[in-house]
Amino acid sequence: MIFQQKIKPLLPLTLLFACLLADSLVASTLNPPSSKINIEILRFANSILSEPKIKKLTSSNIVTVIDFSLNSAHKRLWVVNIKSDKVIYRALVANGINPFHFSNKPHSHESSIGIYLTESVYYGKHGLSLKLKGIDGKFNNNAESRHIVMHKARYASINFAHLHHKLGKSWGCFAVEPKLSRTIIEYIKGGTILIAYFPKKEWFKDSPYIYPNTPKIK
Repeated sequence: MIFQQKIKPLLPLTLLFACLLADSLVASTLNPPSSKINIEILRFANSILSEPKIKKLTSSNIVTVIDFSLNSAHKRLWVVNIKSDKVIYRALVANGINPFHFSNKPHSHESSIGIYLTESVYYGKHGLSLKLKGIDGKFNNNAESRHIVMHKARYASINFAHLHHKLGKSWGCFAVEPKLSRTIIEYIKGGTILIAYFPKKEWFKDSPYIYPNTPKIK
């Protein structure tokens, strides 16, 4: 009995430690260390916004970068201020029906990579949504006719990511986690740059805004 009394209190502590360790592992999977990727994103965003063609479209220092090379369970959307080199927001964002594959074709239900200009907001079936204009030629110039916008989605939530280790799929729209969607949409609306990034050779070769010295995100 004495031996049992000594060992019993250790059991809850062991279970607690196991739970904390599991939570830590899940958290590190969904939110990997971001210092390196943030620096690379800031450099890439700064390079794009410094291009004369982009300067003619916007005077804002705010740019949104979505890194589609990351799994959707990661917080792969960054809103950054290139003047202060600060990350303002970081959020989950879902992609179209085929991860790591992109299309500008109508009815493809795939996301389009490239550079966008944010426009006005409206209320649709997903609530507050943000219109986007694709300005990157053949990579996303059908965005408006395809109704590619930013909106919230339940399948882009942290709970969904924890449960499935990935997010659900949109029909090509940038579906953002509900708790941050309104804040982000209101912050970036009205003429800021949004970059849907993926290290596709064709994009780096043919985009009118990317040059050989443009830094890639690794």
